Amino acid sequence: MAVFQYVVNEVEDVVSTLVQQSNVCEEASSNVRNQAEGLVGGVWTGADANAFLQEVLTRFLPEVADLVASIGGFQTNIAGAVQIFTQMDDEVIGKANQLYEQFTQVYRN
Repeated sequence: MAVFQYVVNEVEDVVSTLVQQSNVCEEASSNVRNQAEGLVGGVWTGADANAFLQEVLTRFLPEVADLVASIGGFQTNIAGAVQIFTQMDDEVIGKANQLYEQFTQVYRN
């Protein structure tokens, strides 16, 4: 088994959890938008209602979108790091196997 395989599996589990949480954030953002738009102009009217809706649309929702984008970037970067570790593992195992073969040839001779 590869040297870092255990670490890679754990990291992939964490990334999976992050993706799930990102999906939760997106769903919550959509629900907040729908609820705010349904509330304002319906049962809640006036300047305060409009100000609240503007805060939701211009501050809250963009912040959630930024959070989701950050999680996506984090996921991409972690995936790249995992790929580097996997390649490194493969190279180390390859070199170790070459060294083993060389020692085996020397021992046989």
